[in-house]
Amino acid sequence: MIDNHGHGTHMAHLVFMTAEHVDVYVARVWDGEEVPQTASRVARAIQHAANPDQGWGVDIISLSLSLGKSPDRTLVEGALEYAKSKGALVFASASNNRHDRELEIGFPASAGELTICINSHNENSERSPYSPLPQPGRANLAVLGQGITAAWKDNSMVVQEGTSISTAVAAGIAAIVLDYARQLKTRSMRAVWSYDGQVERNGLRDIRVMKKIMFDLMVNNPSTEGHAYNILKPWILFKTDKPLRNLRGNILEDWEMLISSRLRGTYQECQDFKPGGLY
Repeated sequence: MIDNHGHGTHMAHLVFMTAEHVDVYVARVWDGEEVPQTASRVARAIQHAANPDQGWGVDIISLSLSLGKSPDRTLVEGALEYAKSKGALVFASASNNRHDRELEIGFPASAGELTICINSHNENSERSPYSPLPQPGRANLAVLGQGITAAWKDNSMVVQEGTSISTAVAAGIAAIVLDYARQLKTRSMRAVWSYDGQVERNGLRDIRVMKKIMFDLMVNNPSTEGHAYNILKPWILFKTDKPLRNLRGNILEDWEMLISSRLRGTYQECQDFKPGGLY
């Protein structure tokens, strides 16, 4: 596959830079401008990515895009529902420069519990000028999206900015959490990771759970009041006051139990989580 634009190459490289041991699958749905078929292409790509039998069966889908008022939008919503049923986390960029539009947050980032919407901030933890204003009642999650150098077409490296970039990095952060959880040996963490299709319990691959993990465990003083972004700092999740003098014995086990209990506690809270809360 040849990237004639560069945007897709940039996003894929950002995922690798964030979580270097992931397997990345690429579906090209856009080639420089939106066309009437774009929404249906996105829907087919989501379904293929989430399908464990006839597709890739991925854990995470990163959508660094925003669709206009397409008549095929319902196809994308259906694909997102399918991805949710298969335990695929879907991250979507809030979109850029929509301040003059009726809805600042683009689609599918505005799809409620079907996606995790990601905004952009600068190196000073300030909202990027192109990123939507924080809104009351939303998670308003944000990741650094300015001044980021990554690969482009023709083997070049360029500096780009946008909520697309923030979304690719956020997807990489989620991959780190899932990979870490898979490696934990504690009984409680294995229970969190389990997937039971009969009750549609996806463990940490439940969008509500991952969104709450990021909101509660990766943000300093998180708030849904809409005054500011909740800036993701993934190191907060793994921070402990206990000194790690070595990587053997009880010290590591205690640390694993600490992280496991944090993830497990958030998961349990989400079992009674009602729609309409953290979007």
